[in-house]
Amino acid sequence: MLFIRPALSSEADVLAVLAWRAKALWGYPLAVMEQWRAELTPSEGSITSSPTFVAEIDGEIAGWCQIAMHAAPIELEHMWVDPDFTHRGVGRTLITRVCEHLRSHNVRLLAIDADPNAEPFYLRCGA
Repeated sequence: MLFIRPALSSEADVLAVLAWRAKALWGYPLAVMEQWRAELTPSEGSITSSPTFVAEIDGEIAGWCQIAMHAAPIELEHMWVDPDFTHRGVGRTLITRVCEHLRSHNVRLLAIDADPNAEPFYLRCGA
């Protein structure tokens, strides 16, 4: 069963590994991946200060996302699905949770700076 919950700051390292695995799925060279390491790594502080949601399936972290509410416009800072859990509705469910959160804060616009490989997913979700 798929369950969405707030992320814990203590999960920062686990979420960073998941983001790395998800980005690496696209076949980027290791040198390029290393250049992106900081961008792929949430801090404990960002998890506590920005809405950050985790998707779990049967108790395993299957994906996560983070919204940069301080940005103008508000931005989807992170959206990652573990490669072991792709095509199981994790990404779409996380996007739905992001939209619910934004609606509850009267936010009507969300900026998404997507990897070109992920663009079709976002378009299917209505971006």
